[in-house]
Amino acid sequence: MLAPEVQNDPEVISLVANKASSARFNIGICNGVLAFGAAGILKDRCVTASHNALPILDQLGVRETIPAGNGVAVDGNLYTAGPGVGSFEAAFLVVEAAFGRNAAQLAEVIIEYDPHPIYGMGVPSKADPALVSQFEAIMEPLVVDYRRGAVSSFRAYAM
Repeated sequence: MLAPEVQNDPEVISLVANKASSARFNIGICNGVLAFGAAGILKDRCVTASHNALPILDQLGVRETIPAGNGVAVDGNLYTAGPGVGSFEAAFLVVEAAFGRNAAQLAEVIIEYDPHPIYGMGVPSKADPALVSQFEAIMEPLVVDYRRGAVSSFRAYAM
């Protein structure tokens, strides 16, 4: 997760825009997906992100938003996912695309990737609504900062 002051920094956004345009693979995880959005990379793409970033995506030109907890969204060379296990899953898919399925499967075995949410929730859609509300209240100040920076930067890049 990028802190809002990093994600909203014009130099960071410019770097993301420049590097993403020539990168073979782009991976955005959690709220870091918003850095791609701020740089105009998400325009007309199918993406996902953390629960708190999802409502911001429609302001960043996204064509389709995949709800949290539905795995990695792949759109061309762009791989996006929510936090936690999403980073591993996006990485496995890029390894598969770059080096083949066997290499990705080998990586999965090497790190013994086998997630099981301890409390059976893992994502907000499976959690008690009171916990989700508590989570959203804790994150709201950050979400305001993420939205402000990502949307204003996207408008500058998209024009």
